[in-house]
Amino acid sequence: MPFLIPILVGTAATTGGAAATAGLIGTAGAVTAAGLIGAAGVTATIGAGITAANAATFSGELQSKLAEREAKLQEQKAEQRRKAGRAAVDIEKDQLKRNIETLRARRAKAGVTEAGTPLLLELEAVKVGTLDAIQTGFNIEVGAQQAESAAELARIKGKAAKAEGKLRAGTSLFRTAGSVGTFAANRLLAA
Repeated sequence: MPFLIPILVGTAATTGGAAATAGLIGTAGAVTAAGLIGAAGVTATIGAGITAANAATFSGELQSKLAEREAKLQEQKAEQRRKAGRAAVDIEKDQLKRNIETLRARRAKAGVTEAGTPLLLELEAVKVGTLDAIQTGFNIEVGAQQAESAAELARIKGKAAKAEGKLRAGTSLFRTAGSVGTFAANRLLAA
């Protein structure tokens, strides 16, 4: 890492008029104030860059974990909707059976046969009840699929947040390297 040499040792004055720069270590191995300040600035820049990179990585991973948690909650919601839907459909089917049994009992009590209008009414009741149960099941399934889609979207967002965190960390490190390189280049140019 030749760019660190002017930071550590400094540069000598040249015959062309360039002034000497102080490095961390001056003549006879003594630490110079200007060198100490320059080294402290470089160290602070590197420290800030590493801290920013770590923060970006942590932030991305945290967002990814939160998104995964949201995805699991949405999956639980989908399963709960399905269970509730199955229960609602079962209740509707039971109600339909009770209604048909009530119709048959009334018809039998009145002495009406199963032919003609009473039978048509019973068939209509079965048809309506069945359609209601199917519609309820369909609505519940749509809600469950929406929750599953939300879970998948949360996972995608989590992966994107994690990737963004890594990208921001890399960007921070490149900026830091650029700042340190610029500082070293300026020291070399002053030599």
